[in-house]
Amino acid sequence: MSLVAEFQREPPARLPAVPMSHFQAPAYAPLLLRYGQTPLWLLVRDAPHRLLATWLMFETPANYLRPPRHRLTRRLDNMLMTIHGPCQIPNLTAAKIGAVRRTALDAIAHETAVRGWTAAVLALDPDLSGDQIAAWSALARQSGFTTVPLATYLADLPASETELFTKLKPDRRTKIRNAEKAGIEVIRDGGDEALRRYYRLRCETSRHNATPAIPWEHFADTAAACSGTDIFHLFLACDADSVPLAGQIAFAGAGYVYLSGVALSDRARQSGIPANDLLQWRVLNWARENGHRVVDFAGAQPASTDPKQQAIDAFKARWGTRVAHSLRLELHGSRTRRAAAALARRVLG
Repeated sequence: MSLVAEFQREPPARLPAVPMSHFQAPAYAPLLLRYGQTPLWLLVRDAPHRLLATWLMFETPANYLRPPRHRLTRRLDNMLMTIHGPCQIPNLTAAKIGAVRRTALDAIAHETAVRGWTAAVLALDPDLSGDQIAAWSALARQSGFTTVPLATYLADLPASETELFTKLKPDRRTKIRNAEKAGIEVIRDGGDEALRRYYRLRCETSRHNATPAIPWEHFADTAAACSGTDIFHLFLACDADSVPLAGQIAFAGAGYVYLSGVALSDRARQSGIPANDLLQWRVLNWARENGHRVVDFAGAQPASTDPKQQAIDAFKARWGTRVAHSLRLELHGSRTRRAAAALARRVLG
């Protein structure tokens, strides 16, 4: 039976199944618009026009945090991206799943050529089996994509707080208790003032890491776009005088929580106060209490030889996590278009 695929700007009336995460939910689209990105829904149907799968994607400049200033650069410097997906109806046969994915990839390849995107970059669901990775890799090659291995640390959340606490490494449990004894308190959300306090922590962290600070507007836009949803959550660990020592943003949806943008004050680093340990514990337990099934610590490089990355991975590995594997599929646009976009960025900005 032949399948058809089409792109549309509006979400379907109903998703074919519960998505892996908020990244594939209709509520995520307003956030993309706020970032200056264009949401696009890829729909795959069979001949009787039954909806088999959806894939929320977005058209975006290569660096959406610092988008091109010139109109021509904005027009040339566009690519297609997606995070997680696709979302397909349950109980499909293996052959039909393969056909759905092949149809989707062929449609993306065709649209990349037609629209002149510089690239299509598809980050698949974060927890794929070896067989799923092999199947996706074979289909990707057939459609002209290359594959890049991905990994992340996932914490599977048990039913009880006691079981969750037991899963942590002993040194983390000790640090959590020490932070509680030191009078550290963790608050969640808190409106614009809490977000501004978090942003000051983020800027402090950027200076410590010698990295460019993300513009304030990015965080304000994120909070505004997610207002009225249960996607965006902010956590702050504060001392007895309500001074923030650590902060964490968490995006939640469909039973999945994605951690983004941990921030730590210089005072917390210098004093050794384990505010961030208590913060991470409270985030994990909040996720469990609210019925989420997994927390994603956003990335894993356990084989890295870089000391800084090794320290990051060692921290993520101490929260009862496991390393999950996935793929990123990449398709380059035409060489001419990519060269034109690069020239426009360099000359026009």
